[in-house]
Amino acid sequence: MSRRAVTVLTAEGDTEVDAHDDGDRVWLEADAIHRLTGWEPKPEGLCRGDLCVPVRDPGARHADGRLDLAAVSAALQRPFAVARPSGGPTVVSIGDAAHERAAALAGGRAPQLRLPDLSGTLVEVPALERRKRVLLAWSSW
Repeated sequence: MSRRAVTVLTAEGDTEVDAHDDGDRVWLEADAIHRLTGWEPKPEGLCRGDLCVPVRDPGARHADGRLDLAAVSAALQRPFAVARPSGGPTVVSIGDAAHERAAALAGGRAPQLRLPDLSGTLVEVPALERRKRVLLAWSSW
């Protein structure tokens, strides 16, 4: 298992953390999990205040106390993806929980995006409140 810096992408931004990557799983220390998610790993699961969520994957906790980031994301019902480009750094993305995104969409709140307009000026999408918006996405693939 190799120890390396891993970039973790969340809604709050990107954070570089020290991790152990065995090629199948990305293992993080408890304090890194807490910084990234706001949930504190405890023996009973992931806790925030008095609320605890069990981590059901029996292999999610390493003998030295590290946790598998994919299992943590699954327990918190947050989408998770990992990219290991050949020769490049490992990059992990953790999305918002589905119920949080559903509540935001039901409330008509736009996600926190900053995109260039036609002239290239960066515009924050929530700054366009009470205005109709069209978001056009295109890809060559």
